[in-house]
Amino acid sequence: MKRWLIFWLFLGLSEVGLGVVLKVESLPSYTPLNDSIYAVGDFNAWNPADPNYRLQQVGNDYFVEIQSSSFNYKFTRGSWASVEGNANGGFQPDRTYTTADGDTVSITIESWEDLHTGSGGGGTRSPNVSILDEDFFIPQLNRNRRIWLYLPDTYNSSTDHYRVIYMHDGQNLFDVATSFSGEWEVDETMDQLIANGDEGAIIVGIDNGGANRINELAPWFNAQYSGGGEGAEYINFIANTLKPHIDANYRTLSDRENTWLFGSSLGGLISMYGLLEKSDVFSRAGVFSPAYWFNPEIYNKAAAFSKTENMKVYHLAGLLEAGNVDQKAMEMETELTQAGFTAEELELKVVANGEHSEWFWRQEFEEAYLWLKTELPTSVQSQPSESELIIYPNPVSDSFVVQGSKEQNLAFELVDALGRVQHSGFMNLLEPIRVSTLPAGVYWLKVSNEVKPIPFLKK
Repeated sequence: MKRWLIFWLFLGLSEVGLGVVLKVESLPSYTPLNDSIYAVGDFNAWNPADPNYRLQQVGNDYFVEIQSSSFNYKFTRGSWASVEGNANGGFQPDRTYTTADGDTVSITIESWEDLHTGSGGGGTRSPNVSILDEDFFIPQLNRNRRIWLYLPDTYNSSTDHYRVIYMHDGQNLFDVATSFSGEWEVDETMDQLIANGDEGAIIVGIDNGGANRINELAPWFNAQYSGGGEGAEYINFIANTLKPHIDANYRTLSDRENTWLFGSSLGGLISMYGLLEKSDVFSRAGVFSPAYWFNPEIYNKAAAFSKTENMKVYHLAGLLEAGNVDQKAMEMETELTQAGFTAEELELKVVANGEHSEWFWRQEFEEAYLWLKTELPTSVQSQPSESELIIYPNPVSDSFVVQGSKEQNLAFELVDALGRVQHSGFMNLLEPIRVSTLPAGVYWLKVSNEVKPIPFLKK
């Protein structure tokens, strides 16, 4: 009787205050009995331990009232480290309430992120993955961050040294229990590659900074989104703090040719920036679905780049991604080509059903890794050789010419991102090929005597 009386009081309070009662009816079975549960949201500036929003237990249920008719929210056990998770123990997007006042909302909390990972309740990380440090200090930003470490399973049974790949958004790389919407399965992919004879790599995963993610992964401030501008400090952290620590404590191939950057979206943007900014430290970058639109200044940086070392860049884009990511990637490859990158140093893959999502990046990681690990050319080529074809201009408007070959009457095909031949014929050196009727997009020129198709952007 007492339980129902208290429940009635909560409902009565809701009616008087025109608030909303959040009623948590189900918790994970492993929830510590003595832990308090808090509602956190835009109604309290996202304070994860606000005593004013601590849930009151009534029998097996928990209640809290929110004096608002529209808000975003979630639950914690007193800190962001102990925030609620999804059914797999991973990232739970913000809950949203928008309806009439006076409601009671029944809620199930599926998991707690800090208790789910590694507890046997859904964590998927390989035994070769460990947490290097839960609170690795970033002196350049005066913050702490969780750092993940993947060591090949041959590491402890050999004296080999390994290349090192620094990857962003560490939450999404190894374990579904910490991922936003599925993991990359980098550890499973590397385990299989090593089992098939690959020498492997040490992979360092750097958690994103949550609310600071945009600031850290965007080199320049974006006024429209009020974020970005800390990318230089973040890259300096990797190059000047994290890398020296890894090199001092693990058997690494510490030279630039064996030190990579890899990421997606803003992680792709910062990887491209880091490669250009610290070309004395990094030689290769995996750039998946890059958010170049957020910081278009990256194109100017590429245009001003003085290339003195061999480098490799692997771009990936999906046609189902918003914002013409494939065209933005092609524009970057054009700038890099003009900066002295050769065709062998650049790769652009466009996938018809590719989306801005972890499942897409997961399925493409192996191919990108295998391409990036191939040996670099032995010397820098600032000008194309006679056997290397160059499209000019690129991007293309109405027509283009092909430079770099003395052969005449070459058979060619123009292929779109879906692999469809849009135009074919024969060409001679410096005779224009007209493409005014082609829609805007990324295309490839295939020439009979060339092994690698040449990408170009039709404006």
